[in-house]
Amino acid sequence: MSQTLAILLGPGAAGGHGEGDGPLRWALRDDETGVIVGEGPVAPPMTPDAEPEASPGESAARLADLAAMGAERTLAIVPGAHVALKVVELPAKTDAQARAAAPFLLEDDVAEDIDQSHLALGPARAPRGGEDGGTARAVAIVSRTRLAAWRAPFDAAELRLTHMTPDYLAVAPERRNGALWDLGDRLVAAFVDDAGERSGFALEPELATTLIGPCAQRAGAETVELRSMRAGALMEAMGQDGPNLAIGAAGGAQAFLAEALTAFAAERPLNL
Repeated sequence: MSQTLAILLGPGAAGGHGEGDGPLRWALRDDETGVIVGEGPVAPPMTPDAEPEASPGESAARLADLAAMGAERTLAIVPGAHVALKVVELPAKTDAQARAAAPFLLEDDVAEDIDQSHLALGPARAPRGGEDGGTARAVAIVSRTRLAAWRAPFDAAELRLTHMTPDYLAVAPERRNGALWDLGDRLVAAFVDDAGERSGFALEPELATTLIGPCAQRAGAETVELRSMRAGALMEAMGQDGPNLAIGAAGGAQAFLAEALTAFAAERPLNL
């Protein structure tokens, strides 16, 4: 039986020790049927007497327990607030040339030392013309220290990751549309443009509600589906300048993971 495991990390997952740090929730999908066959919170590794509260039908599990499930693919979904996404024109004919050129083109756009940043390239878009055949490519930028901290608990549990992506690229709304997911600690905005390219952001609710309108317009999103149990309050916070909204099904981390697994089966997102 082919299965894919998805694990959602919290916003403090890069070295903090407070509540919400590290892996938070998991879901396991049967790839043949598309059914979620297991889900629940991720238990801390060293607290045997402090299991997280699980809802009916859920199962709390440690990363080592999840590793023992033997899923063929494991997707880690990391906090997008720590991953910048840029689109750059790369006049390169191979992936190796593109990776070599990207740091020089992005050096002025990165707050941290570019040498201390990890850059991950998305697939090449349609050539922009000219003899060099330059293409526009999405580039994800994250601190090497933060990336290592995200990977550390998986390495310790001997749980092999096959894919790691920021939360705003993990789900895929319909083309020319967007979705605003309420994960409690953060809002995740995801867009897909007319060419099928994904973009988005993840921020705390107070900031996200002010940015969703301009970002939706820039992404060409005609409608943004709001996935939240507090839709009324969020719509009020966005005000008249917000995007054209449609109220969708309830949000939350578990629904987000299920949607991410469906999107992952259809098309792999950018891999950090």
